[in-house]
Amino acid sequence: MNLIGAELEGIAERDLPMTAAITEITTNQLEQVIHFERAIRFGEELASGQDDHGALKKSIEQFNKLTHLIEPEIQAAEILVEHALVSATALETKEFKHVLKLLNKIEGEDVTYDAQANRTFVLLKAGDISQVQIKLKAISTVQKQLDLELNSLLIEIENFTETAAKTAEAHAKFALKLIFIISGLALIIGIVTSLWLVRRSILRPLNAVVTGLDALNANNMNVDVPVYHDDEIGAVAMAYRTFKTTMIRARELEEEQQLQKRKSNENQRKLLLDMADNFDARVGEVVKHVGSSADTLKETAGAMNNIAKQTSERAVAVAAAT
Repeated sequence: MNLIGAELEGIAERDLPMTAAITEITTNQLEQVIHFERAIRFGEELASGQDDHGALKKSIEQFNKLTHLIEPEIQAAEILVEHALVSATALETKEFKHVLKLLNKIEGEDVTYDAQANRTFVLLKAGDISQVQIKLKAISTVQKQLDLELNSLLIEIENFTETAAKTAEAHAKFALKLIFIISGLALIIGIVTSLWLVRRSILRPLNAVVTGLDALNANNMNVDVPVYHDDEIGAVAMAYRTFKTTMIRARELEEEQQLQKRKSNENQRKLLLDMADNFDARVGEVVKHVGSSADTLKETAGAMNNIAKQTSERAVAVAAAT
């Protein structure tokens, strides 16, 4: 039972907090991407005279605010993993070292992403949309790599947590069998009471947690895990609820990101069409002005020709009179 308690304590105080921390980082990073794409859209509207600096400034401020949140969150997650390494088993040590390595890599890529984004913001403020479009490809590559690694890390820790929960469940079942064997010599009522207490306090809540984790792994957010007792298993159930809520929020933010991306593409297409229409209108005005000037010049040349003709006729008349 002490082993089961230690395993459940490890899940509640180490694995799930680690998962929640990385989920929070992923959520904030997705939200940061949304504000970056909003800034790009507002910058394009500003360059075309459709908006003022207010919306662009607000998006940049929100982006930098999330930057100041994500950096300490990554560092806190790294500290959490380092503390977990102190009391980890050989198998856990290998897993946590890999997680720590990925977090260090993600931290470096996040710094690169933030630096490139802020350089892009400078170009947006200056109205240099052509240079912004050039830099977007590189930023998009870093962003996709960052998203991929965060999601991979999240899935890896989630699977590790699920495995730990199933191991604890297996140990709980083994403990149940051991209790049954030891209690074989005791009174029937003692055996029945012991079985009932163990099943009620450990297996049912633990099965509920494992079922919930299986559902999350299958991308099913509709399974709820009840909190039966205020103990280690109850802490696991509460951590599961927090984790599920965070994952739902992350999915909503990802959907909003896709929506903002589609809007940005539509606005860019509209901007190009408007530019083409304006160009056609200006060319038409120039052609019209040139035609009007040619007609005026033609009338002036005709008048001058008439004057010259009249002058010549008068000169002939004067010569004849003389």
